[in-house]
Amino acid sequence: MESYTSERKVLHVIATMGRGGTELTALRLARKMLTAHSVHCVFVALRDGDLSLKTEFELLSDASPKSLHADRRKLTSFTRLFVIIRSQRPSVIIFHSFDLQTALFIFFARVLGVKRIVTKIGNPAPVRGGRVGTLIFTKLPIALARFAGANVVSSSRWSLSTYQSVLALPATVIHNGIDIQSIRHRAAAARVARPVTGKVIIGMVARLDKIKDHHSLIRAFALVAPGNEVELRIIGDGPLFSELVELAHQLGVEKSVRFLGGRSDIAEQLGEMDLFIFSTTKAEGFGIALIEALAADLPIIASDVPACREVLQAGRFGRLIDTTDVALFASLMKERIASLPTNSTPAVSAIEEYYSEDGMAQKYIALFQS
Repeated sequence: MESYTSERKVLHVIATMGRGGTELTALRLARKMLTAHSVHCVFVALRDGDLSLKTEFELLSDASPKSLHADRRKLTSFTRLFVIIRSQRPSVIIFHSFDLQTALFIFFARVLGVKRIVTKIGNPAPVRGGRVGTLIFTKLPIALARFAGANVVSSSRWSLSTYQSVLALPATVIHNGIDIQSIRHRAAAARVARPVTGKVIIGMVARLDKIKDHHSLIRAFALVAPGNEVELRIIGDGPLFSELVELAHQLGVEKSVRFLGGRSDIAEQLGEMDLFIFSTTKAEGFGIALIEALAADLPIIASDVPACREVLQAGRFGRLIDTTDVALFASLMKERIASLPTNSTPAVSAIEEYYSEDGMAQKYIALFQS
């Protein structure tokens, strides 16, 4: 078994340099590997676009982060990957994605002589195109990853099961992790500094896209808002922004719903909340925001879908309901508001057992050494 030293280097291949859950997890993993295990890193983005995390990636990387331009120049992206691998000579490549394009890059990296390759499943297997779609978008990536000898990691048992139900896929489940103590302390400080207004703050942190279900949240909130001093804070960017703003306007709650966009002060925002909501769909892969809310000592209501059931330990760490039942959703929100403040949040030690940044990094290091 080889030990990892400062001479070891990991090439992280991420989707973009934007503030997404996958990118933030890659950043946390690389930071912890460097500070706790002296493993250096380099970042490469598959696609152009959002650069909101570029500075953070630059601070950690041994070389300036590059883009493969895989969204615009599919063939030349392989040439760019070739140049990066030859110049950086990583001992490990982690692809923070799992799809057909990633599988082709994995096979190419193996041909170039990279000995350790990890690919990460973040979301359930795609459901599109019938049998042909399953063959192209699920079976073929699995076959290529297996043939190339890549180590497959999944952030949840749920997402992994959707692939394994189609074709055998040896894999390791490593839950995404966060700096629990840091978030806990920052949220607590924000809570102490929060002005006393008598208003109950409800919040959700998530990308504004079709995987989530902000629509049900806003509709339920519209039933809660009349006669109550409440405010809904929606944190995150995404393609559904305009549609959700219009929905709030149509329901007459535009003055009580605040769209705060992408934020770097998530811990502080959580510290100002009284209740955290995670309204999502069966396509959810993990839900890192749930872990952040747990670390911030917030009571949680989440959609009763497989990923949330897994993260919240089947309701041990938060309340699970059918959030598409808007009347039930609103009723439970009112119930939780009436019971505030609550001390029903789990102990930090219980959360750290499953979702610590240290634990995540140690499991990846162990995987590299196996």
